[in-house]
Amino acid sequence: MEITQTITGINKNPETGYMKRIHYTTTATEGSLSCTRHGYTEMPEEPETLPAEFIPYTDLTEAQVKAWVIQEFGSDVFTEEVENCKNILQKSINRKNEISTTPW
Repeated sequence: MEITQTITGINKNPETGYMKRIHYTTTATEGSLSCTRHGYTEMPEEPETLPAEFIPYTDLTEAQVKAWVIQEFGSDVFTEEVENCKNILQKSINRKNEISTTPW
């Protein structure tokens, strides 16, 4: 089973570029079957003064944003969606292997 997680959007303060909400998708794929879940997480309140190491919004990378979300909330923030996708996909695989017939 292949799992991918992608940052799909960022709500930000238009004046400072501070990220407020991070949107993401988690996709599990097995053969021709796939499951995609959408989620988001709220970032902490914007500080009154941005730190000296603040990276401008236009310079951000997806890897940096993922790392900050994990740093702030722990790796469990994505783990729940991964487990949900795995469970849904496994149910689809099980149904695919069922035979639907009638005895008459």
